[in-house]
Amino acid sequence: MKIKKCFLPETHFNERIDKTTGKSVPIDMLVLHCSAYDTAKLTQTFIDLGVSAHYIIDQDGSITQLVDESKRAWHAGAGSWYNQRDINSRSIGIEVINPSLGHTLSYRPEQINSVKKLSKKIIKKYGILPHNVIAHSDMAPTRKYDPGRLFPWEELSKEGIGLWPTYTQAKNQETDVKKLLQKIGYSIENEAASLRAFLRHFMPEMIPDQENQEMDQYQFLLEYDKNLPFVLAHQAPADKKIIQRLNQVGASFEKSRCD
Repeated sequence: MKIKKCFLPETHFNERIDKTTGKSVPIDMLVLHCSAYDTAKLTQTFIDLGVSAHYIIDQDGSITQLVDESKRAWHAGAGSWYNQRDINSRSIGIEVINPSLGHTLSYRPEQINSVKKLSKKIIKKYGILPHNVIAHSDMAPTRKYDPGRLFPWEELSKEGIGLWPTYTQAKNQETDVKKLLQKIGYSIENEAASLRAFLRHFMPEMIPDQENQEMDQYQFLLEYDKNLPFVLAHQAPADKKIIQRLNQVGASFEKSRCD
């Protein structure tokens, strides 16, 4: 696996100190993102906006490292996952290029192959558990929706990257959506947005085309908070099928945390 190193200035990352506790924390999360820009343009955008990520994987499968893994890149922003709020301090961030932000154009096989190789290396190195391999939209559901409904989570799970529970009948089903979302790891401050993020990750077939059609893809991502009312207007109801899937994922994530 060839990785090109193009490190960002030191003004674009810092030490791995959790902002909420003031203490150093281990790397125990992997966050997958996507961008509509190619590597060169995205790198310049990071510089202009004062943000960063550890890696970029372009459409041809090429990998560029922007920040050393030991440093805290600024890729996740505000949000939380299973009660952890400073995701940047404890995670590695990978940006995967997709001109449609993973909504209408499938990811290319060569780049997904690179996602697999790089992710497996990171997961093994830091002992990252499956429930902590997440989408950007999982930890920031009111702000982000990348890497989109077409990101191949099921395929990646077969390589040990994240979890994809089987569609089986869960026993003793919980029916409270907030409790189920919280059990998985989602914030419940905005139930509708978190449910939307859950569907995008675990039931992508439930996400309608109206989510962002006829909008500039990258601009939609940048202004996601403004567009959220439009997105939620198409929110699928929490029917029996969704409740069953929430229970399946919740049970799998609980088991992963106990292993």
